[in-house]
Amino acid sequence: MQLPVLIQDFNMYDTRKGSETLVGISGEVTLPTVAFKTLDISGPGISGEMAVAVYGATEKMEVDIPFRSLTPKMFEMLAPGSVKLTLRGSVQNTDLSTQDVNFKGIRIDMRGQCFELNPGKVKKEEDMGSSIKLTLSYFAIYLDGKNVLEIDKFGPVLKVNGVDLMKKIRDLC
Repeated sequence: MQLPVLIQDFNMYDTRKGSETLVGISGEVTLPTVAFKTLDISGPGISGEMAVAVYGATEKMEVDIPFRSLTPKMFEMLAPGSVKLTLRGSVQNTDLSTQDVNFKGIRIDMRGQCFELNPGKVKKEEDMGSSIKLTLSYFAIYLDGKNVLEIDKFGPVLKVNGVDLMKKIRDLC
């Protein structure tokens, strides 16, 4: 059994034009929380109230991307239109039976629109702490080349471990 320990390293790429351009970010990227919309139900046969997940319908997904300073790439993302980013990295794992260390890939694809620019601060001999914030319409995670999560709000697609949970709904509509 493999124990994922840490992200060894990562890079972020702009993939809008069909090729990959390195995006010079700093620090950590906090990925969006995936939260399903819920509906509170009550009635006969239900003791009190309970929340029921509405599968495929997620709350808004936002990602905050830090930069060391203002860059032309930030302003490109601020312009109207879709932003397409891919984050690729290496996950360090420990094999629990042998204690061997190995590495597996992680890839995260994001599409959305920029809705916030934080220019940061200007201080001598320090980075600016600039950032942009995106609202996502598409979010996918691949671990070791396998699709473990894919959300396409305009699809509508919700895949978990490669299984499209929305297919039956799309087929019925």
